[in-house]
Amino acid sequence: VNESVEDPLHWACKRDMREPMSVPVSVHDEFVAERRGDADGKRKAVLGDPHQRGGNGTSSARAGLGLHASLISTDREAVRRIVRDEVDVCAVRREFGRIADPAALALDVRRGVVEWGHRYEGSAFHFGGALSMAEIVAVLFGEVMCCGRDAGRAVSWEERDRLVVSKAHASIALYPAMLSCGLISQDDVDRGLFGPDATIFKHPRRDPARGLETAGGSLGMGLGYAAGLALALRRKQLPSRVFCIVGDGECDEGNVWESAAFAGHARLSNLTVIVDANGMQLDGPTSDILDNGPINRKFAAFGFDVVEVDGHDVLALARALARTGDRPRAVVARTVKGRGLSFAEMCAEWHDKALTEELYQQAVRELDAREEAIAGE
Repeated sequence: VNESVEDPLHWACKRDMREPMSVPVSVHDEFVAERRGDADGKRKAVLGDPHQRGGNGTSSARAGLGLHASLISTDREAVRRIVRDEVDVCAVRREFGRIADPAALALDVRRGVVEWGHRYEGSAFHFGGALSMAEIVAVLFGEVMCCGRDAGRAVSWEERDRLVVSKAHASIALYPAMLSCGLISQDDVDRGLFGPDATIFKHPRRDPARGLETAGGSLGMGLGYAAGLALALRRKQLPSRVFCIVGDGECDEGNVWESAAFAGHARLSNLTVIVDANGMQLDGPTSDILDNGPINRKFAAFGFDVVEVDGHDVLALARALARTGDRPRAVVARTVKGRGLSFAEMCAEWHDKALTEELYQQAVRELDAREEAIAGE
């Protein structure tokens, strides 16, 4: 069955959903206009060892994501200096090598999303939300999380970090990164997303052995589940962390805030919520559909430690996600829906749409051009 929302959207919203939309949220416009930097344009490098228990803190999954170069030299003194904010990116480039562009880390994730759409040509996929969280997924699996199967990181399966994707309609972005760090196999991918032989799905089913901690589809449910996981892990005195990705449109759901209230009350310091704040939802800008206001202040009111970052800047994401404290943490990642494909960026119709052969070829050309640009930097 071909899933599409195009016709009802045109009818309900009385607007052409094919055109890019500006999102009238000033802080979002600020983040998508340019990457955040200091006064002289030198971004601080921010990667470091997110886990004392995990060896040297550098995941082999990063190489599997096809970065063409590591985020940073594997020289551990360089990493330690960066974590202490003693050097900026330019100095590290000169002394130890290059730091990859933020888009490079997520390039293979975006390629994987596009390939799923091409494989099932004519079937709609949630491209917009999958592409907006590509850097989030890549940083989590490639740098921050201890997945339990990472080469060189001595973490038992029980002590692994957990990821709950509450905006599970965008889960096709997970599978390229999960494949690279050994949570799923190539055979799982080859079996596809549909039918009796499938082991991974368009909307995931719970399969903890593959790192899929919960089934997904109904919005608003993931944070409550993640909070329960975090509480159970704390009671078991395990060092594991729990990460939960929610969408800003999903935050219209009251369940999200009930769960946030519980997490803050219980001071679940092993829980980190990442809000993929792309400013859009199924039928338009979040500020038009149901303005949920300053999400960062809402999480702070529930007792979270809150940080707001450019969600397409892997350095800023890595720093924000690696750090912990004595309270739950909320990382509000300002992103662009459909990021990486010119025809999909900030277009509501690409919330759920089929990829044609013509657009597939265009997507491949745009991603190839981005790869060439990265190689030349």
